[in-house]
Amino acid sequence: VWPSERLIACVKCHQTVCEGAAVLSNEHVWRRECDTSVQNAFLVNSLTAGAFTLGPSRMETLAQGNMAVSAVFCAACGAELGWKFVEGDWEGWNRHQRGRFGLVVLALELGAAAEDETGKKPGSEFRLG
Repeated sequence: VWPSERLIACVKCHQTVCEGAAVLSNEHVWRRECDTSVQNAFLVNSLTAGAFTLGPSRMETLAQGNMAVSAVFCAACGAELGWKFVEGDWEGWNRHQRGRFGLVVLALELGAAAEDETGKKPGSEFRLG
């Protein structure tokens, strides 16, 4: 989906949250309880250790069925980035989501793996959404 040398960062503070190689799919959507709009999201295999915190687990009725999810926040600035699939009905095609993350595209930016000659930090190139 994304080249492994690219990093994905929080759009608010530019903290790297995962490598592009961790993105499994860009065909997910997200709707927060407080918002009726639907936003595009990535299904992500793993996040960078120490780059995120989790909120409490809560049950949600998703397109895939009833699942417990936890909100995912940027550890550096506290911005909500998406969710983690904690537990649920993992039979059939859902079982691959357990322990993985959904990251809202509008909360992210795509950057380079290392600082370039202009001194730009990873994640500062452009916004995904």
